[in-house]
Amino acid sequence: MFSDDEWEKRKGIVNLGVFVLPMAVFLLRSSWSSLVSAVMYFVVALVIATMSGINIKYILGVVVLTISIGLYSVFSVDYRTYRVLAFLNPAKDAGGAGYMNIQLRKLLASAGLFGNGFDTNTNLILTLPEMHTNLIFSYIVYTLGWMVGAILISLIIIFFIRLIKTFKSIKNSYGRLIVGSFASIFIVSFHTIYL
Repeated sequence: MFSDDEWEKRKGIVNLGVFVLPMAVFLLRSSWSSLVSAVMYFVVALVIATMSGINIKYILGVVVLTISIGLYSVFSVDYRTYRVLAFLNPAKDAGGAGYMNIQLRKLLASAGLFGNGFDTNTNLILTLPEMHTNLIFSYIVYTLGWMVGAILISLIIIFFIRLIKTFKSIKNSYGRLIVGSFASIFIVSFHTIYL
């Protein structure tokens, strides 16, 4: 639908509705994971729409509408508001919602340049269970050090640069949309790599 540059007035409004409707459904659901899904969807859909020639007024309208719905979605549910405030100031509730952020900061501060090794992870596993799956970057930095963490970040940046070069070399508009959406999904997914 977006590969044909169909952003004239009537088709543009229909495309905008197709663009916003799934995001609104994600945002109005009451789970935290749906909020994360909405952010990922928004970025990918905005990249696709921008690449297909969306008008700037549509972009501004979608951004304002999305921010409004997102703020309503976050602050209309008490536990979401509490989690956002705990993320901004984890020391305020160190034993509750801020516990994970405080523990992660302690672990990353104690990692050092070359890490603590795999033998010292018993305390780590007790403080943050399943860290080797859910918080993989922090686990790698804690065990192998910031040197390996910097190498990993460099490899990821090289991967993104290669994706962008591949994107620029594609002549077909549909192929460009596929590679662009693929790249934006990866980039949005890697925003949590520091955790």
